[in-house]
Amino acid sequence: VGVGEGLVIIGTHSGELIVVDADSGATKWSKELSSVMLSAPLVQDDILIVRTGDGKVYGLSAENGSQLWVYDRGVPVLTLRGNSSPIIGGRELVFTGFDSGKVAAVGVKHGRLLWEANAAVPRGRSDLERLVDIDGQMLLIGRVLYVVTYQGRIVAIDALEGEILWAKEMSSYAGIAADDRHIYVTDSDSNLWAVDRVSGDLLWKQDKLAYRRLTAPVAVGEHVLVGDFEGYVHIMHRLDGELVGRKK
Repeated sequence: VGVGEGLVIIGTHSGELIVVDADSGATKWSKELSSVMLSAPLVQDDILIVRTGDGKVYGLSAENGSQLWVYDRGVPVLTLRGNSSPIIGGRELVFTGFDSGKVAAVGVKHGRLLWEANAAVPRGRSDLERLVDIDGQMLLIGRVLYVVTYQGRIVAIDALEGEILWAKEMSSYAGIAADDRHIYVTDSDSNLWAVDRVSGDLLWKQDKLAYRRLTAPVAVGEHVLVGDFEGYVHIMHRLDGELVGRKK
């Protein structure tokens, strides 16, 4: 589900897009997509930004669903099920992470490619080894875009130029969070890491929650919170990762 500009946008399991008036609940229009939508859509200046599981990003008219543009990246033979949601930068750019480990910036109004960067490069002999999906939510802070991939890297990208500012090995499908100094990331083994936002240096690692299928982290004041598969919320201090409490 996505919300914006008086609309609620829903993607169904059958690949249908339904747009509802947020005040009345009345359906405005619906449309069949090329594939199921596995991430939240966006709406910006009367344009719906919709990412589908077959590697396409659509720009659709919020008024009637007519297609304004489409950017197609395709998908590898084998991928994780899920997609990171596109994010808007400066009202003019859409940043999207793809299953190939690439990040693309396209124009909101016209869908033309401005730049493309490799957050990770597939390596290995088998399709399984070459999985480098971007499924965790990306973060845009100022003009820096932070992205993490599965079996790949966590990277900081200049959002205007597409230049990679720094990169560290990391594997995650859950996602990342940030505060004024740090990036926090839950890796694919459910370890929590703190990374310096400017340099990319790894500051601490909390491994006492390994294999608990942790959610993406959330930074709240002096603490970082994660949920797990049993319904616990775990609370850690943001400066050193010390586990200070949990709540069922």
